[in-house]
Amino acid sequence: MQFLGDWLTIFSAGCLVIMSPGPNFVLTLRNSLAHSRQAGIYTALGVTAGDLIHVICWLIGIGVIISKSVLLFNLLKWLGAAYLIYLGIKSLQAKHQDNFVEEQTS
Repeated sequence: MQFLGDWLTIFSAGCLVIMSPGPNFVLTLRNSLAHSRQAGIYTALGVTAGDLIHVICWLIGIGVIISKSVLLFNLLKWLGAAYLIYLGIKSLQAKHQDNFVEEQTS
């Protein structure tokens, strides 16, 4: 029964952290204002999915597992580095789009 109480405490703390405003809120607000309501909703769903993954990893103790296995730690480190390099290359290759709306003069 103690395990359930500990799990609920950690889960509650995770929910409070997720609900607090921060960079995710700013990103969602920016996408909503710059693009559309639908873009804001998609951003919020993406942020929520990412936060859910973090909380699940926190609850199952991935940090402890990784700290005990040097091979797993190095594998995750190199996979993360490769993903960041991939994102950097994709962002450099992306075409710049101006989101300015031209005003029509009457």
